[in-house]
Amino acid sequence: MDAINPKKSAAIILLKEEKHGGLKVFLVKRVERQTFMAGSHVFPGGIMDLQDKDRETFIRCKGIVPARAKEILDGTLSEEESLAFWITGVRELFEEAGVLFAVNRAGETVADEGIQVRERFNNYRDLLQRGKMTLVHLAEKEGLVYILDQFVHFAHWITPEGRPVRFYTHFFIAPMPENQTASADGKETTDERWIAPRDALEENLRGSMLLMPPTIATLEDLARFERIEQVLLSLKDRKTSRPIQPVYVDMPDQPFVTFPWDPDYEQYKRGDIPEVIDHGRPSTPSDSSTRILFRKGLSVPYHKSRIS
Repeated sequence: MDAINPKKSAAIILLKEEKHGGLKVFLVKRVERQTFMAGSHVFPGGIMDLQDKDRETFIRCKGIVPARAKEILDGTLSEEESLAFWITGVRELFEEAGVLFAVNRAGETVADEGIQVRERFNNYRDLLQRGKMTLVHLAEKEGLVYILDQFVHFAHWITPEGRPVRFYTHFFIAPMPENQTASADGKETTDERWIAPRDALEENLRGSMLLMPPTIATLEDLARFERIEQVLLSLKDRKTSRPIQPVYVDMPDQPFVTFPWDPDYEQYKRGDIPEVIDHGRPSTPSDSSTRILFRKGLSVPYHKSRIS
């Protein structure tokens, strides 16, 4: 993995509403043997593949055109590579969660109802993961068109400099399709959870669920809402994506990252580390954390205000 040039990737924040449980997000747990984010609960996603930038794949998609994709993102990439983030999201969501955003020849959304259909699409999922099939081949075989406009851009995160594994990730919000079931793949991920954002944050605070900094910040944003419609409305007036790149501070006893909204962010970005560090106070699920401390294998969120 190239630590100098972050790998382009996409992550999908899959949402659903429950009558009595409110807004839920879908998280998968990465297997313990992985070298990056092992054992953490994350949103489904992964690295952009060559097929995601293939024009043959583009013509089997609808809902977002390349020019619009570039407009929505930061504008520094080509139209084609901008659109590829949406396609990466479609592919990775299917590979990691078994959820496919597509319609058939009749214009009907894909459903996994029936044992034979589930088995057939589970086989496609496995072939895609192993590189034995592409999205183009799947579309041809099943007469599918991938629908991209169900993915609403949410955030753009860049891994801090100095980390051995770095990503350039666009996060998208997507409502869970009806008549499909989300599940971990049993290979890269071993468990799945539909969970309220606040509950996930509380489990992270208790140490029963490991969350990474971008996941914590995202869940804190989502914890303000009760319905998917409210989340989407909050994003409606966003014109472009401003990247979020935390600063990693490699303290021997307790490393941490600061987010751009932390009052000390610019100081740490310059490499100016004070002898005595004031982290503020431990966060609660109602906070907007400004930094994350890494303590005994846990991600511990803190909030520091400008008057701390």
